[in-house]
Amino acid sequence: MSQRKAALYYSVPRSTLQDRAKGRLTRGDAHVHERLLNKPQEDVLAEWIKSLAKRGIPLNLTTIGSYAAEIYGAPLGVTWPTRFKNATQT
Repeated sequence: MSQRKAALYYSVPRSTLQDRAKGRLTRGDAHVHERLLNKPQEDVLAEWIKSLAKRGIPLNLTTIGSYAAEIYGAPLGVTWPTRFKNATQT
């Protein structure tokens, strides 16, 4: 299948297919090195949040930020918990 036909079939820009064929990374993958927590660390944090929520324990962004800093091993910025929440909401 040609890139043009594939772009039409999957409803994506042809330039995106060309970029992927050339090995260009997605925006998220290109900036993964800039993240403070890696994916496994984020997964641990998300599971911790879910487990506390299931038990009915109220959480606030300060508590989440404190636990994330423990996982990271250094203090995080004041806005980090808010940005994490906004980035991971489904």
